[in-house]
Amino acid sequence: MTSLAVFVDHRDMLQAQRDSLGIPPGAWVAGHKKDVVIGPMLNGKEGRVAIYGWHRENGSPIQPVYTGHSDDWVDYSHGIRLVHRQIRVDGEIVDLAAFLEDPARAWMFSPEGVLQAARYPISGRSGGG
Repeated sequence: MTSLAVFVDHRDMLQAQRDSLGIPPGAWVAGHKKDVVIGPMLNGKEGRVAIYGWHRENGSPIQPVYTGHSDDWVDYSHGIRLVHRQIRVDGEIVDLAAFLEDPARAWMFSPEGVLQAARYPISGRSGGG
């Protein structure tokens, strides 16, 4: 699951699929990996990672939200979608993590509810987190 050969084979398979669909290089693509996500499903589950996605052609996820792996789990099917921490709300720049942790405002970006920690911690981890 973590060998270079497996990562390369999966990348090549995805590239062949994009090519067959005429998707140009650099185009925004989603659903081809399991996203590492945050949400209230992680509340009280320190040391866990939440994954979701890898969608079928009809839009249904192969992987429903799952929190069974430790936060250092790695495999070829996981993807990271980076999100800027500063967001603009009603013209004001605010911190997204603080927003998601605020019971009065979290609902705007998290229909599942308030997050106790709107980030994966990386301090004190070997290998860069």
